[in-house]
Amino acid sequence: MEIVSEKTPRKSRIAALLVFLIHQVIATGIVYLTARLPLALAADLLWPVGVRFPQSSLILVSPPYFTLQIIWALFLGWSLSGYLRHRSMLWVWVVPTLMFCYVFIQYPTSPALFQDRAFLSSSSPLSHFFGRDCQPRKFCFDQLFLTLPFYTAAAYSLGAWWARKMSWLSNYAEAMNDINMPRACLVGTVLVCVDLGSTWRFLAHSRVAQSWIGVVGVLWAEAMMFALSTYIFMVVISLIGRRFFLTRWFLNQGSPAVDVETKEQS
Repeated sequence: MEIVSEKTPRKSRIAALLVFLIHQVIATGIVYLTARLPLALAADLLWPVGVRFPQSSLILVSPPYFTLQIIWALFLGWSLSGYLRHRSMLWVWVVPTLMFCYVFIQYPTSPALFQDRAFLSSSSPLSHFFGRDCQPRKFCFDQLFLTLPFYTAAAYSLGAWWARKMSWLSNYAEAMNDINMPRACLVGTVLVCVDLGSTWRFLAHSRVAQSWIGVVGVLWAEAMMFALSTYIFMVVISLIGRRFFLTRWFLNQGSPAVDVETKEQS
């Protein structure tokens, strides 16, 4: 019995560490890799009605703004915390913040990443890490690898904290558990088909798509689009609850999940 009691806390600590690391990866790496997809998804949804996003909209994902990454991290932190309620999500900002503060204080003693190729013209650490002096086209990647994780991890933790303050999200969590996954995946499949339908001509004439690396890249992008669109749809359905017949169709019948209005009436 003593051996079991000693192993159980150790396993729980290991599990807690793994959960924290997963959220750390989501808050920094996954947000960075998928931040453009919400913009692409919105473009695909508006494409049939003739709405086009201007090329200047890409500035939302470029340094020194990172607007879309911050909003995306805030949404992921809020939506995942409302469902999972992992306390470790509140602390993913610590490591990126410590790393950023150390390099920021040490600048310019602490060299830039790939400094041997970087063309630096920063007059101060503020302009280097928050301004336009450090750009990837100048082979300066400090904002991508230091400032951006600092932004997204802080936004992710802020979203998680915000979700924990909303008691009504318990209904949302119940509905997320009652999602009918095959039906929800149908929506993701349809949106992927729409995306392929809007880009197949470009892909057919693209030299990149004709190589095996290009094919793998396209498959990866479409898989991420499928996962992203399905997840956003699940969040929307869970927030709406059983108010409408269409949303009830995506929730398992006979489940205990009810919406806010039903609870208030009872």
